[in-house]
Amino acid sequence: SAVPLSVRVPPAQLTALAGGTADDRALAERLRPLLSKQEVLSAPVLPLDVSLAAEAGQDALYTQWLRDGEDALARVVDAPTQRTLALVTEPLSRSGGLLLRNLGTRMLVLPSSLYDELPGTLGGFTDSTQLVQIAVDESSTVDAAVVDRIIAPSLTQVTAEPQLHAVRLVADLLAARRQVEDLGDDVRRHSVLLGTPDLSLPSLTGFAAFTDLLASTPGLDPVTVDDLSARTDPLLGPDGAVVVDLPTDVEGDLSPRIDLRNALGLEAISTGSMLPEDDPRATEWARLIDTLPTGALTDARATAIAADMRAEFDALRGSVVLPDGFSFRLTGTTGTVPITLRNDADIPLTVRVRMSSSKLLFQGDQTVVLAPQAYTEVRIDIEARSNGQSS
Repeated sequence: SAVPLSVRVPPAQLTALAGGTADDRALAERLRPLLSKQEVLSAPVLPLDVSLAAEAGQDALYTQWLRDGEDALARVVDAPTQRTLALVTEPLSRSGGLLLRNLGTRMLVLPSSLYDELPGTLGGFTDSTQLVQIAVDESSTVDAAVVDRIIAPSLTQVTAEPQLHAVRLVADLLAARRQVEDLGDDVRRHSVLLGTPDLSLPSLTGFAAFTDLLASTPGLDPVTVDDLSARTDPLLGPDGAVVVDLPTDVEGDLSPRIDLRNALGLEAISTGSMLPEDDPRATEWARLIDTLPTGALTDARATAIAADMRAEFDALRGSVVLPDGFSFRLTGTTGTVPITLRNDADIPLTVRVRMSSSKLLFQGDQTVVLAPQAYTEVRIDIEARSNGQSS
């Protein structure tokens, strides 16, 4: 590109490339200087819908994932990432917009398809060369720029004539400039936000030719989106700045995923406490459980992950075989009873031995390491509450 770009790249993708095959690492090294020349936008370390996170009371989770994403990007991109801009590619709720604002977002970038669905929008009658205000609560707003709905589809077109395609696009931009001038407005305070209809990558067949011509055309001044936010005036209506609302909620619910993560986390901690300290499984379980809230996993995949992990937990716990029940008679008020536990696993397992009886008192729980594929005898000190046979 011959003009500055604002780019959002999934941090997990760059992390995977940097730790992948030789070809992956080579691609990561090619991307590093290219991304460092652009305005790279912050993103969570794994895909996470900000609206669903806010509605589920997971502001802290989204905040942490955003910071982790920025740290991941910093390992690949030499320039600092930009948190003040947010590309909105999914429906955004009020609580999601407020969370973004609280995290430093000062401008939203909206495709026209999402903007047109907002409560109170002017739709295609909106002058998208100026900024609209998006209400995130009763007293707070965030600036929003709407992707130009005329040029956006053209950026996705596959063309065999890139130069002619570029001329048509630049002509559209010059016509937009002339329209602003004809209205008597200051063209320096208007802008055209260029992007595809869904903010994905443009067609590569004509993009280079378009940006080359754009950069060399008098009267057009390509800037980053951050610069655009500072140079563009708000759209005014009869009653002042045009304010558009956000829906109170969006489709979807993150709560079941959070509940699953919490339940699996407790099970993993419990089962992981049985493993040797150098066993990597407890760390891997925790890493995998932490990914469950991400939208990159389907519900079916999250359920399958949970089922596989619980089968592994059951197998480990099932490796410890308890002795059959038995009865005995103490000859005095105190004594010691041996019990034998079997460990069928091929690693040592740590267990807590807890005894109970209506007729006996015990000194407390014992933590015991069971040798792999062997029997281990545990001696239990007891005190009788009453005479007679005990079980």
